[in-house]
Amino acid sequence: MRLYILTHGRVDRQTTYNGLPDSWKRNTQFVVQQREAHLHEALGRDILTLPPHITNLHQTRQWLLDNVHTGKMVEMDDDIVFSARRDDEPTKFRPMHASDFDYMFKELEGRLKEGYHMVGIVAREGANRNTEPYLYATRQMRLHAFNADLIKGANLRWDLLRSPGPEDFCMLLQLLTRGHENCVVNSYCQNQGGSNTSGGVSEYRTLDVHADACEHLASLFPSFVTVVEKKTKGSWGGGTRKDVVIQWKKALVWGRSNEQ
Repeated sequence: MRLYILTHGRVDRQTTYNGLPDSWKRNTQFVVQQREAHLHEALGRDILTLPPHITNLHQTRQWLLDNVHTGKMVEMDDDIVFSARRDDEPTKFRPMHASDFDYMFKELEGRLKEGYHMVGIVAREGANRNTEPYLYATRQMRLHAFNADLIKGANLRWDLLRSPGPEDFCMLLQLLTRGHENCVVNSYCQNQGGSNTSGGVSEYRTLDVHADACEHLASLFPSFVTVVEKKTKGSWGGGTRKDVVIQWKKALVWGRSNEQ
């Protein structure tokens, strides 16, 4: 199972890659924009260079799906920090060991082999509240393991939104409303430094762009998505921004009741 790190504007800040053990680094490719390819090449990295017209994350994800790979794959943001759930206190987490990564990626691949289209790792936010080994029909973001053949066969798209933003949620809602649940592995968690930090999507995802994407998502799935105003602290420079509240399980129930 091949790993892909989607990166832009962070040549010297590769948190996800630096946290991987060497055995998994050798199985990882960076997906980079053409204007930065020479910088990654100079560091001896294994890269995939995007065509010049691909300039944002949801286009990158769709291009990767369309052009690069079939079968099972994992795509990750470039700023992820992983942790493992503690055995003695399951509501708490500890740093990852090399063996933890082996088990984690084996878990992802195993769930895909069971027939899931998409599998994720639980986000750190709120992960202490539920210690079940797997979660279903729920939010996943920042890391996506998926069976490319099944995603293509179901005609699911990363670039359905007119503005880049919550394409993770859009893809998942497409899946659920077709009657397929996702699986999120809950024995490990993943976190990031903060939304809209320098590099990555922050170069184009302004408050207006993000708000437009939220509104479009709600228009595509009005029965399951509500747009709300959210006060932020460190992210986005503080203040208020639009966000979405999503009824994941309701979307799955609807999808299964409307299966053709």
